[in-house]
Amino acid sequence: MAKKENKKRCFVVGPIGKPDGEERIHSDWLLEGVILPVFAEHFRDFLVQRADKISKAGMINTQIIEELLDAELVIADITTLNPNCFYEIGIRHMVQKPIIHMHLAGQSIPFDIAPFRSIEFARIWPKDLERAKADLKTYIDEVLDPDYKVDNPVTVARGKVEFEKTATPAERAIQEELSELRNRVSALTSERNYWAHLDIKPSNMLRISREANSGRFYGGNITFEVRLVALRETSTRQLHALAEKYLPKYFEDYDLYRSSEADVGARVADTPRNRDAARLLENEAQSFEHPIHVVISPSP
Repeated sequence: MAKKENKKRCFVVGPIGKPDGEERIHSDWLLEGVILPVFAEHFRDFLVQRADKISKAGMINTQIIEELLDAELVIADITTLNPNCFYEIGIRHMVQKPIIHMHLAGQSIPFDIAPFRSIEFARIWPKDLERAKADLKTYIDEVLDPDYKVDNPVTVARGKVEFEKTATPAERAIQEELSELRNRVSALTSERNYWAHLDIKPSNMLRISREANSGRFYGGNITFEVRLVALRETSTRQLHALAEKYLPKYFEDYDLYRSSEADVGARVADTPRNRDAARLLENEAQSFEHPIHVVISPSP
């Protein structure tokens, strides 16, 4: 009798949902279109499992926790911000073992894990999956390196606790200076990225300057963002047509700041009417003639 091969394990965490539902379709795209092909080609010594694919007898919750505690690698899809997923991610963070975060393009990341890298992927064009597979392969190589140090909110918090126990007054002063410098760099980076989104050409520099001085951008009345993100079969042309059709219908004052193959972004005046309209658009968007996902977030 042939000896059973003892493979390392990769456990996939993410929204599963009902069969044929939007969450299941999304999860299957990620598992079958990205994750499994990467392991089949590059990491054949791994067995990849998702909770709904576990076939052995026993309580499913116990088996999930065992995988989170013991698997050599966990890949977590944080798209849809599913509470169960974040519970499972928290368990993995606590044991301080390798985990890779992934999310669908356009999804806002909760502030708790926003400082930690996450692979952003899309599934609109065939090249999107190829890019996602290449990124995932790079991340797996990194976390499986013997010199890799796990970095997540728990390790950071524990490191701070240990530092507080032993730090000298001089070391504490240095730490405070570094924290202040980090905050300043973060603020400068946010501002630079914001202006990078604008179409800065000589022909519109006067317009941008005039609008900035009148308060239409920083410090003015535009204080939240609305992004329209294409879902599945929605093409770039259809997405842009939807933006042109529905943004004026829902909002009384807005400025486009981003337009790409996968999404369209607008900065919207923070008025009671626009806040109500944003929530309405978020609820109605997937019933449009071409389904889209709406992301609403504060302006940086």
